[in-house]
Amino acid sequence: ECKIGQGNASLLSQALALSRPEDLKRKEVIKEFYLKCRSSQELIFAQIPWASAEAEKSRVAKDKEAMLTGQPEEQRLEQTKREKLLASLLSANAELMDALQQYDDLERVAIERMTEEVSRKETKMDRRMD
Repeated sequence: ECKIGQGNASLLSQALALSRPEDLKRKEVIKEFYLKCRSSQELIFAQIPWASAEAEKSRVAKDKEAMLTGQPEEQRLEQTKREKLLASLLSANAELMDALQQYDDLERVAIERMTEEVSRKETKMDRRMD
């Protein structure tokens, strides 16, 4: 799921980099990537608490084993599989959040432009009535 999420984030970011604010409503591909990113981010985010607890347990077990067997410090510092999984989840979540933030920023600009356009039209109408 991490790789899928990262791929979705990359595709959304690329699509947004080539888009204008008004393209958000017109381009179906952007909507599709946005929905996929949102779904991936929710799924990944939900797994982080479990992965964090599992990573902590694996670290405690590894440290106990290292003390009992006298492992060299380099081996003790290596990440466990569960710590690597947590790192992957956190990295994928961050990439997805960045891509979703880019979308939100572009959407905000689109709304601001639309508001400005409506305001200009209303101002012109007010001037005509005076």
